[in-house]
Amino acid sequence: MTIIAITPSKKTVRVRRSVSTEHREVTMDMNVSQPTLRPRFSSDLLVFAFFAFLYLFTASGHIESIDGNVMFAVTQNIVRSGSLSLHSAYGPVLSLVAIPFYLVGLVVTKVLHFPGDYLSKAAVSFTNAFVTALTCVLVAAVARRLGTGRRSSYVLALVYGTCTLAWPYAKTFFSEPLTALWLLLTFWALLHVPARIFVEDQLYRDVGFDARGRTNSSVHHDHPVSWIIGAFAALGLGLLTRETTLITLPVFVMYLVVLTRTRPDRWRLLGAAGVTIMVSLLAVGAVNVVRFGHIGATGYTGHLWTPNVLPGLYGLLIGPYKGLILFVPLTIIAFLSWPRFYRRRAPEALLCGGIFLVYLVVHAAYIDWPGGGNWGPRFLVPALPFLLLALPFGWTRTPRWTTATLVLCAASLAVQLPAIYVSYTRYEPVVGTYDDLTLMGLTTRDSLRSPIIVQWRSVPVVTDHLRDGLRDVPGARADLVQRQSAQPTVTLPPNQVLRRSITVNVPDFWFMYLSLSGHLSRALRVGVGLLGVAVLVTAALLALLLHSMAAAPPAAQFASRRRAGLS
Repeated sequence: MTIIAITPSKKTVRVRRSVSTEHREVTMDMNVSQPTLRPRFSSDLLVFAFFAFLYLFTASGHIESIDGNVMFAVTQNIVRSGSLSLHSAYGPVLSLVAIPFYLVGLVVTKVLHFPGDYLSKAAVSFTNAFVTALTCVLVAAVARRLGTGRRSSYVLALVYGTCTLAWPYAKTFFSEPLTALWLLLTFWALLHVPARIFVEDQLYRDVGFDARGRTNSSVHHDHPVSWIIGAFAALGLGLLTRETTLITLPVFVMYLVVLTRTRPDRWRLLGAAGVTIMVSLLAVGAVNVVRFGHIGATGYTGHLWTPNVLPGLYGLLIGPYKGLILFVPLTIIAFLSWPRFYRRRAPEALLCGGIFLVYLVVHAAYIDWPGGGNWGPRFLVPALPFLLLALPFGWTRTPRWTTATLVLCAASLAVQLPAIYVSYTRYEPVVGTYDDLTLMGLTTRDSLRSPIIVQWRSVPVVTDHLRDGLRDVPGARADLVQRQSAQPTVTLPPNQVLRRSITVNVPDFWFMYLSLSGHLSRALRVGVGLLGVAVLVTAALLALLLHSMAAAPPAAQFASRRRAGLS
């Protein structure tokens, strides 16, 4: 029998619960604060604003990759002709998401009477800045659902957004950042499907409050079918963004099967998931028919896979050319924290580990596993948030673990900063080849040819170019004019790029290119300054928010730590 007594007072509600089982009584007394705190979404909005401002301030404003230019052409084709008929091997969702940015670029181009479509392409290149900012918010939301506590969840979001590949790829127009967003959204939605309830959570539910003392109507209305439909709809959007996302489908389905194994309505939930998956697959097939005339056509042809995965596993994990541990040293703590994560939340740990593992193994078997001349292991970017979700389970283990985490955070940030300041496309011209096999051999034989070291060495070089007015790069200004007039940029051999390309010879920021072209007006200078101030102000507000969370109510601290298994 359960007895709940509520004694109202001016500021608190006293809850007393007695549970009698086999002549044993357990009594819980605690104070639950009345709803006085700000809504949680305001904190999430602050996190989003900080990263959106930061990524916009450090954006490149141009699209260098072949993939990105093809997807930009699809966006342009949709706006101009309303058709997806352009034969692109890349999923259409990123091109569709970029349409509002493209339209903004068109308006600004007409208002400023700017030549060509340079500003339209610059605006489209900002798409992943907002996508990655949303991903950072989702990282915090998923971490909270895993029970790591609000403060730890926001710290994890800050770590993910600044100390990993997320920041450099926010400057690009690749599809991997958007794929990461869809995968995290799928996981976040599935975490709302309840499988079990902790004792203290049930106590809060009985009296109509959540763990922080706020009324929470969703506590009583879980709507599991809606969450499952939303989860697999998000996964369907991931398939339409990048079809290799299909490799994660078995992992999510297995997690849902385990999650609902004790629920009496499990078959209804699994049926809802199955219908949503079928609709998503049919949508992918329909898009393929529109683009290529066949439901199974993807735009990729030829021999793409190899049974020998060992070179790819070595290269993607620890290789000097694309090794994840070298480009994000913080992943060492994540790997070491995973067993503790598993002991606390086994199903969720297996899902996160499974997502990372399938991405690693499948792309190790891909013949082009390096992914071309980009920063780090591009194909692992969608799986990186799932790997880092183990961090909060390890970084508070002992003071030594906390110190090691801080050191590796600093090392990871130091790796990303030169890729923010200098375009990643500078590396191949400096080394003198575009061939991945040659680059792997060079970096293996000579550590000074590592992309990280070469990128740091380029920092003073591009700074000097800017200070000297590009006198040593006579073709750079001509290249800038060519890009702005929308003339096709000729693919240059490596020995010509450093003498004739603007993007690899100055700091890789959009306002730098506008300044060099003479289009950075006084109003735009003020805008750049305000954007920088916005970054500093939101960073200060985030610091204050984290400081205030350090003094959380005891009941809330206990509930969060109990969910994470830290008490």
